[in-house]
Amino acid sequence: MSDFWESVLENKALSEGERAIRERFVEEYLKDYDPFLACRRVGMKPALAAERSVAYLNDVFVLRAIKDRELTSPENGDRQAEQDKNLVMSVLRQAAQTGPENTRVQAASKLATILGIDKPAPSESLADSIADLLTNFAHTQEIT
Repeated sequence: MSDFWESVLENKALSEGERAIRERFVEEYLKDYDPFLACRRVGMKPALAAERSVAYLNDVFVLRAIKDRELTSPENGDRQAEQDKNLVMSVLRQAAQTGPENTRVQAASKLATILGIDKPAPSESLADSIADLLTNFAHTQEIT
């Protein structure tokens, strides 16, 4: 029988205690993605944690639980949005450098818009102008 089916059958036979410890492992693992530390936080001694950390990362129940939690985690939306943004920026940069001419122009234009460098420099505000005028006036009064 294949390893996959063996692990599926094993996971169907998990006791409530075994399921509970795997669930706790998943909770702890998702904090820092360190399987050894997750096992230690669950309460395992170092030797057992070293052994179980490898076993848990090959366990179908644990892998499925990790995937499910990552997909439903509110933090995942932020993480996924950041990854998507990075991917879009990477693709745009590559297109701006290596694509056909019209693609390079469009990609560069989109990058400029995203980065905010396509906007004209804001004109000096009235308050800044007055402040500069008063500063210059003060300097001229000190000199004379």
